[in-house]
Amino acid sequence: MFPTYYLLNLAFTVGYAVALLVYLGRYNPDDPKTGAVERWLVWAMAWAFFDALVSLTAVTHYPGTAFTLYRWLSFLPLMVPAFVGELILTLMRPVLWRDRLWIYGPGLGFYLTALTEPNWTSARLYGVSLGASSHFNPWWQAFLLYCFIFMLAMLTALYRHARREQDPDARREKYMLVAGGVLALVLQGLAQWYMAKAGPGFPALANLAVSPIALALFVGIKRYGKVISPRAMYRAMVQAVPSGLARLQGGRLTWANRSLAELLGYPRLEAILGRRVEEVLRPAQARPSESREFLARLLKGQVRGEEVDLPDRNGQPVRCLVSSSMFARNEPGRGVLMVASDLNRLRSMADDLQHSEARYRNLVEQSSALIAVVQDEVVVYANQAMKEILGWEPAEAVGLGPEVFLHPEDLQQAVQRYRARIAGQAGPRAFSCRMLTKDGRVKWMEVSARVVDWEGRPALQVFFRDISEHKRAEEENLARLERVGRQQVAIVQAAALEAIATGQLQAALGQLNELAAQALQVERASVWLLSPDRERLQCLDQFEAAQREHGRGPELAVAQGPDYFAALEAGRTVEASDAASDPRTGQFYQALPSAQPAASRLDAAVRLEGRLMGVVCLEHGGQRRRWSEDEAAFAGAIADQVAHAMLAARRRQAEDALKESERRYRNLFNTIGDFIYTHDLDGRLLSANLAVLKAMGRSLEEVVGRLITDFMRSEDAVDFRQEYLPAMQREGRAEGVCAYLDQEDGLHYLEYHNVLVQRPGQEPYVSGSGREVTQRVLAQRELKQLQEHVVQVQKMEAVGVLASGIAHDFNNILQQVGGYVQLMAERPGLDQLGRGQLQQIDDAVNRAADLVRRLLEFGRKADSRLAPLNLNQKVAEAVTILERTIPKMIGMDARLQPELWLVKGDANQLEQLLMNLGANARDAMPQGGRLIFATKNAVLDEEFCRLHPALKPGPHVVLTVSDNGQGMDEETLRHVFEPFFTTKKVGEGSGLGLFSAYGIVEGHQGYIACQSQPGQGACFTIYLPALSAEEAAAQPEAGPAPQPRGGRETILVVDDEAAILESTRQLLAGRGYQVLTADSGEGALEMYQERSGQVDLVILDLGMPGMGGERCLAELLAKNPQAKVIVATGYTQSGLRNKLLATGACRMINKPYRLQDLLIMVREVLDAS
Repeated sequence: MFPTYYLLNLAFTVGYAVALLVYLGRYNPDDPKTGAVERWLVWAMAWAFFDALVSLTAVTHYPGTAFTLYRWLSFLPLMVPAFVGELILTLMRPVLWRDRLWIYGPGLGFYLTALTEPNWTSARLYGVSLGASSHFNPWWQAFLLYCFIFMLAMLTALYRHARREQDPDARREKYMLVAGGVLALVLQGLAQWYMAKAGPGFPALANLAVSPIALALFVGIKRYGKVISPRAMYRAMVQAVPSGLARLQGGRLTWANRSLAELLGYPRLEAILGRRVEEVLRPAQARPSESREFLARLLKGQVRGEEVDLPDRNGQPVRCLVSSSMFARNEPGRGVLMVASDLNRLRSMADDLQHSEARYRNLVEQSSALIAVVQDEVVVYANQAMKEILGWEPAEAVGLGPEVFLHPEDLQQAVQRYRARIAGQAGPRAFSCRMLTKDGRVKWMEVSARVVDWEGRPALQVFFRDISEHKRAEEENLARLERVGRQQVAIVQAAALEAIATGQLQAALGQLNELAAQALQVERASVWLLSPDRERLQCLDQFEAAQREHGRGPELAVAQGPDYFAALEAGRTVEASDAASDPRTGQFYQALPSAQPAASRLDAAVRLEGRLMGVVCLEHGGQRRRWSEDEAAFAGAIADQVAHAMLAARRRQAEDALKESERRYRNLFNTIGDFIYTHDLDGRLLSANLAVLKAMGRSLEEVVGRLITDFMRSEDAVDFRQEYLPAMQREGRAEGVCAYLDQEDGLHYLEYHNVLVQRPGQEPYVSGSGREVTQRVLAQRELKQLQEHVVQVQKMEAVGVLASGIAHDFNNILQQVGGYVQLMAERPGLDQLGRGQLQQIDDAVNRAADLVRRLLEFGRKADSRLAPLNLNQKVAEAVTILERTIPKMIGMDARLQPELWLVKGDANQLEQLLMNLGANARDAMPQGGRLIFATKNAVLDEEFCRLHPALKPGPHVVLTVSDNGQGMDEETLRHVFEPFFTTKKVGEGSGLGLFSAYGIVEGHQGYIACQSQPGQGACFTIYLPALSAEEAAAQPEAGPAPQPRGGRETILVVDDEAAILESTRQLLAGRGYQVLTADSGEGALEMYQERSGQVDLVILDLGMPGMGGERCLAELLAKNPQAKVIVATGYTQSGLRNKLLATGACRMINKPYRLQDLLIMVREVLDAS
């Protein structure tokens, strides 16, 4: 730790020494700052080098050598507080030798005390022995206490001295030294505390205590340099004295100033320094004895103001006035001070002074200003201007007191000023007062004085300057300023009149007249305006200042004063000092009533847009009055305010008219039944009338400032932004029908007519009107839907007609094929291959029969077999089938509402509906996607059913089938439910899938709709009427299917197709029945007649040649009302079953039928009572 300390100490002291060297290198001896500062810096540098030397020695010769060297030279750091103390004292006063005794004495005392220690060889300056524990010697403790008290006292004194310092730079430097000293005390205390606590391990902290003072000195002296020692000050003063000064010691010139060298003609001071006195100062042109005698007295300091010719550098005599004196009495060894002055220069200065005095006296006598000398309060001298200014001869004025010349009101003040100046008191350099001339007139004089010596006694030399004209001009100027001030106040008040701002013309004119009369102090002020035809001049307001009354003055014809109006047209004002004789105003002067004319008039023209509109008249009674320029300008300013009042009145009339027009417009705006509104080009509403607010169910605050799209459906908002706004900016107008939402989100329709309004300097906006057309739009939409529905029905009827036309024959053919296939399938011994082939034929027959049935259902030519069912069950079945048939990349989801209401429907048809919609979705997603079936309960209100005429209000089951496939455009969407419409290629589809779906929904008294956009898939929504709770509970539960049985009864089979007749006969005969056949209606009646009472059942075909089936049925029943008849027909017209049953048939079976179904029906009819 010991070497580390000294290494750090070495680095600190070397850096400190370098800083001091840099400062001393920049030190300028020709501009000395202070001897104490210089001395302190030198000692501090020596101490820094000493500390560096000790540190270096301690590191290289550890440790005894360092202690020895440190002990003997330790007085250097002990001197640091003394150096600082002398520096602080120098800043306050010159330092004497006795001051240095008590400043440096204690440090030397403590040093000697340290040397008297018994074991001094092992002791350090700080009182800590080498290797011993940390402690302090009593003498060192006393030294620390002394240093603290000494520094605290010096810093306190410096702080008090700094507060009284006048020079701000010097005061700033002293404050810096105080701050540095306080910081040094704090750091020194911390260092000593650390050394007492930690021992000699790291005492280098104590050295840091000196750094703040050194920094403050370095910065302060370098920047300000305000501290100068008395010695430096005396040196500078001696060099500046114009007389030659020299120190004569030991017969030589040991010192001299530059003035002596210049006096004797030497270019450099060094040329005379060190030379013998007789070589330089021997009198020229004097005998040797006189020279020796003069030099002897000179060296003894006995020369007193003697004129001597001293030789210059070239030996030429220089007449000088020489004096000498010893530096110290009874100490001749300290030398003599000699003073030599150039006598020729002094005499030249005296001559110049005499000439100057003569010139001054002549100047005083000839001066146009009054100059006098007052002594003992009487005039002792006055120049010639006394007669010219005050009328007194100068000789007459001498001896007179101030009461003769001064105005009585100014006498006391002047005497007091005189006495104060004579007493040496400070006072004003000059003052003004009134003085009396010899003939008693009063004149204003400016008086200035100075104290002079007059015949050995103090007197006052007084200078008088006549300022009467100046005072008169000043008074006039003050009056003018007061007058202009009144005018300016009046103008400011006029400009702030509320009557002008609010357009109250009559009130404004009255107030302007009052302000004008008060400002110009006239008896009357009035305002006259030209009539609209400009032939009469009407007085709108006349103010009588004395009575403070207003009235409407007379009316004059313009033709009475042509010169007057010509003057007003040509200039701004008419200034008539004599209103009666002035040719401009004289014509009107005679026309006015006797009480109206005035001595002087000041009239100002009132102009609007450069045109004369009237005149402001200001009339002065009594003596004639000359109008000043400021008064004329003021009258013009009042006329301008009258013009402003007229403009304000016109503006108010226009505003009132505008307000009335706006009120009428607002009434119309709010009472009209049509919509009136405006909006900006961003679609933000700017205004809306009451009709708009009522229709929307909102207040004005809820509408204005909001975007129109806030009150639209999302799809309408898109059209508004993308189509309507660009078209409005492009074309400037737009009309059409748009939809908006009211407060309860009810949909309304508006027929609008909008126009773009563009005005210069204003933002363009759209002004529009509109009319509520919701009922019309809804009626048109309903009509369109009905028309579309009728067209769709007609298309379906056309398909039905087509299907029914071929159904009978086609069903007969299918019945023949299917009947024999079923009979062959019942033959024993048929192998598996044959049975399979027959099954394929039978399936084809069933598909063909189903196709015919579907065609008939499309055209409503066939009745649906409706029964209560749960649509969730059918959806689940359809999803199961579709999952096995559609591609795997299509995901399926069923979102079915629990406890779904029952519907009355044909299970087969609804299954076909779901399959068709699933197949359509499959075709729309060739790359895969998602197919979603969803069901829910819904109660439709009248409003919804009004928009969808095919529906009736009440409970419904809603089925939605949606996909995320290719979607459809609007054109495709319009034809999606038409028969044979398809977007597939030829051979890929029949176009009957969605058409059949439409037909099935229609057959169930439901409604189907499709929403789709290209690329966003499609969603089919189906509404089916739901059964009420009572209807659902009343439906019987389905029992097990009956099994076909045979019998022994006789059955008559009637059909014109031999194949059908034979196959039916074989079927029935095979079950034990007695079968009779007939190929026509006539044959059937004849056979029934022949076997009267033996035929138990008749199976009758409707479509036969001859009398046909229906007539045959009627006649059979006519012969035997109890006859049992089953009608088998290929016709499937809607309502045919009910018609036949009403006629008397027991049952009806459609061709092609299953033979098993026929057997069951035969048994049921025969068994029925």
